[in-house]
Amino acid sequence: MKAKRRQELHTNWLADKLGGQLEDVKPYVTWIVAAVLVLLVAILIFSVRSARQTSELNEGWATFDEVRQQGFSAVADNQPVQLNEALDDLQALADQFSGRPLGSLARLSLADIHLERGRAQLRENRVTAREHFQQAADQYQIVAQAVHDPTLKNRALFSLGKSYEWQRKFAKAREYYQQVAGPYRDQAQARAQQLQLSSIDTFYQKFAEWKPPAPPKAPGSRYPDLELDQQPPPVTGRIDYQRYLDDTALGLDVDLPAADPPESPPDAD
Repeated sequence: MKAKRRQELHTNWLADKLGGQLEDVKPYVTWIVAAVLVLLVAILIFSVRSARQTSELNEGWATFDEVRQQGFSAVADNQPVQLNEALDDLQALADQFSGRPLGSLARLSLADIHLERGRAQLRENRVTAREHFQQAADQYQIVAQAVHDPTLKNRALFSLGKSYEWQRKFAKAREYYQQVAGPYRDQAQARAQQLQLSSIDTFYQKFAEWKPPAPPKAPGSRYPDLELDQQPPPVTGRIDYQRYLDDTALGLDVDLPAADPPESPPDAD
């Protein structure tokens, strides 16, 4: 009995204490419920935003692979319209994902395509080639200054040196080659040493002036006897005389056309 009584007293004490605490909290219930709701809404917004960003990132990578391939194919096939579309799409990706790996790689690819287009145009249009080389250098410069990843940074520095080398700005090219570290270092140092040779400028000059040999002439017609420009003109008198004979055979009253004047006989000796 005593144990049961103690249990009842303990239960009553807990109930009284809990009731007192509820009375103390009661004025703040509205604020507590509001805080919980705000927390739930924040979690929901964060989840939706995170899912959306993940989806956009996946779409961005897919677009990057497609557009990058389109750009290099357009350079190889000399398709200016497709090339400009690819460059615009890569620029949009670089801006949209700026500060993220996808944005840096999109900008590097944008510069790579400009560099390839400049090399392709060097023998045909030097002004256009120089514009592409400079645009490539500008994009490489942005990546080299913005990224913290050492691989991307050294890749941008090495390519920046190449873009100035193709512009025959060898001092600036050596400057950037000498900043390269990591896996590109040995190749960059070798390029920097080669640019000190006096013959390097002559090489690039001859490269720019070189023109491919003219393609062989197309073979003649498959049927040379049907080439009209090589046929003698028709003999008008013979054609008219044949028409006269045909009309006479049909019983038509026609006048014989004037015959071609005879050739003058040679002068007698």
